Amino acid sequence: MNCGFKRSGAGDRYDRLYAKGEGRTSGCDQESACCENDDLQCRRQHLQEAGLGSFKKAWRLYIEVIEAHHRYKKDAPSGTVKTIRKVIEEEIGKREETYGRRGMADRKNEIGVHVIRGGDVVGDHTVQFHQNYESIELVHRAYDHVVFARGAVRVTAWTPGKTPGVYTMKTVL
Repeated sequence: MNCGFKRSGAGDRYDRLYAKGEGRTSGCDQESACCENDDLQCRRQHLQEAGLGSFKKAWRLYIEVIEAHHRYKKDAPSGTVKTIRKVIEEEIGKREETYGRRGMADRKNEIGVHVIRGGDVVGDHTVQFHQNYESIELVHRAYDHVVFARGAVRVTAWTPGKTPGVYTMKTVL
């Protein structure tokens, strides 16, 4: 069966398989080998080339956390950024916290934290994971304070009948 794979030309050891017309490296729809050329090995890859596959090894990545809020917000960084850092540290271990960037300093075992205050930004949080030639961003933007009010209403509806204690939103959701 011909799945339309071709050699990338990057060399025998690093040849990538591309599905014609789809621009992805996910392999064929079937689990079985499906190449016309007997010397070319096909396998299901799910974008797990050297790039995206290495994002599983987050401790090797450069990590930046960026937040923006309205000009009246007092704390910096926000509690959300502190929680994000805590979750990252639980996953990959402790890293130094570096605020902003200035000069020509070498990158160390750190997480960069960048805080923006201005205008009427309700809440904007971005976590960036960088490595050479690619990056991944996780972004959450709140466009209205109603988002937070709905969360409070949800907690209020969930609370009756619960034993006294400390609960997180993870428990409520």
